[in-house]
Amino acid sequence: MSKDKEKTNIIGEMEETLRTRVQSWGFSAFHGSQIFNWVYRKYSKSFEEMTDLPKNLREKLEKQFFIGYPRVIQTIEAKKKDAKKYSFLLEKNTAIESVVLSGDGERTSFCISSQAGCAVKCLYCATGRMGFIRNLTSGEIVGQVLTLMENHGKPSSVLFMGMGEPLFNFESVVSALRLLSSIGIGVRKTVISTCGITARIYDLARADLHPRLAVSIGSAIEETRRKIIPVAKSNPLQDLKNAVVFYRKNTGKRVSLEYTLMRGVNDSAEDARTLAQFAQETGCHVNLIRFNRVEGTGLSPPSTKTVFFFRDTLERRGIVVSERYRKGRDISASCGQLAWGVNVRAPVNGSSPRSFSIRRKNA
Repeated sequence: MSKDKEKTNIIGEMEETLRTRVQSWGFSAFHGSQIFNWVYRKYSKSFEEMTDLPKNLREKLEKQFFIGYPRVIQTIEAKKKDAKKYSFLLEKNTAIESVVLSGDGERTSFCISSQAGCAVKCLYCATGRMGFIRNLTSGEIVGQVLTLMENHGKPSSVLFMGMGEPLFNFESVVSALRLLSSIGIGVRKTVISTCGITARIYDLARADLHPRLAVSIGSAIEETRRKIIPVAKSNPLQDLKNAVVFYRKNTGKRVSLEYTLMRGVNDSAEDARTLAQFAQETGCHVNLIRFNRVEGTGLSPPSTKTVFFFRDTLERRGIVVSERYRKGRDISASCGQLAWGVNVRAPVNGSSPRSFSIRRKNA
């Protein structure tokens, strides 16, 4: 994404803000709505394309704004064609990844990033092994969705399950939710995944937008959870339980528990029983995820027998259970596998994106 420090990225601007801005310049507020339509529905890449705007307004826009789509530097598709991963360049030293998931009938989901890297360092996650680089702006978050929509059409759902902890970038994520809602992707089609940042779960419950919430619990045994998800030390299970119940009661939305099963780590009979108890007490649905291999962790997925045991244990206690199908494993696009490094060399003399040299950190 090229930037001019004197200009503002127009991707991220709300329609009402644009209407107010152009009015302050002496133009009709209606022109602000036209600009909004060009940017978010016609995927315009330049102000010159906005031919129904007065020329002097286009010139004014050119001086004040730039249209800052994240730059696609690589795409790779899974062999089964049910997942396609996009790598985006935000600036010369920062890249992120997003994934398009398809194959379930007509449903298409966009899995997008809210941060470059991640500070949480969950045991099973490649992104956390990168470390935290920076938060994304609301424009950078929405820019991913616009690029994917231009190539794949409107999604059935948008999942904040890519790189980063969304609730550690709360303001930008909420702004992105508002903007996505204004272009027809409502909160009913949006899922926020968090490792359990309890204070922000309350904040999200009190906001006027209530997306579906998915909580990566790691384990319902406190000591085990803290080993898997380090921030659990400041977000203990009882606090998380209270926050989840608060969210469900105040929003009317069911909360899902995402449980990544790892052999010998959180796949014991006690783990299954305590997870069932937590789900019962919070009224949560449980989404079982078999660990996706991440180099350098030394972890491995559970046996199929163990997955069946967990499922049976939960269902016998009345818990609604599903197992996430692991799309895109062959292209490192499944849960916990997104991990671009930050060493990015820009192309010389306008060469094609394929000439980018990006070194992935060991994950």
